[in-house]
Amino acid sequence: MSAHAVGTAVDDAVQQQRAADGGASAAGPCVVTQDGDTRVRSVVISHIQGEVGFDRGKGRGMEPAIQSVPVIQGMKLITADGYAEVGFEDGTYLRLTPSTVIAFDQLGLHKTGALATVVGVRLGTVYVVTRDWKGSGIRLQMGKTCITVSRSTHVRLEITPARIELAVFKGTASVEGPAGHIVEVKKSQSLPFHLSEGGMATIVPGIEVRPSDDWEKKAMKLHEPHVSRRPPPSVWH
Repeated sequence: MSAHAVGTAVDDAVQQQRAADGGASAAGPCVVTQDGDTRVRSVVISHIQGEVGFDRGKGRGMEPAIQSVPVIQGMKLITADGYAEVGFEDGTYLRLTPSTVIAFDQLGLHKTGALATVVGVRLGTVYVVTRDWKGSGIRLQMGKTCITVSRSTHVRLEITPARIELAVFKGTASVEGPAGHIVEVKKSQSLPFHLSEGGMATIVPGIEVRPSDDWEKKAMKLHEPHVSRRPPPSVWH
């Protein structure tokens, strides 16, 4: 399936879900704005392998993704049979496996210098690696659920028609459900979601291995030697 076809199918599903939720806000539960926010960010598509497309939300529809293209708020990134990686200025990396759809729901900069990063994961599998720097972190949202990935954390989030599961390889991630219930998932733990019941299951020890985990390990080894030991000025607090 092409990136355009994947994106169209997911858009239809998202619209149906919003209708079922009574017109839930497109911003999502993770987005937090403050007075004085700007969108001055330095986020790029850092790696592409195979067929990957993006939609800037400017009315031009799907375009072939190009490495080093700047990422802006509102952009969608869609992999068909390919892989993609997004690099953030604080050293965070987000990687997408084939048939994955994400949207950059918030790429902001608070006047304090703190980064505001929210990525909506619509479908597929993503890996996130954050750095051990104050201010480093990212929030993932799916529907009315918000996942806060803390600094120095490595997670995998899978969303398929049959299953949704968060796995934490390192660090911690906080999951807040629609009812406000918060669960903290720690290193070497997984949190499955009950799709039929619309809620989270109990945390389970251990992480099931996925075929894409080998690709993720190779990507990490490739980037680790090139990651600066110091964070950029915007996250020096």
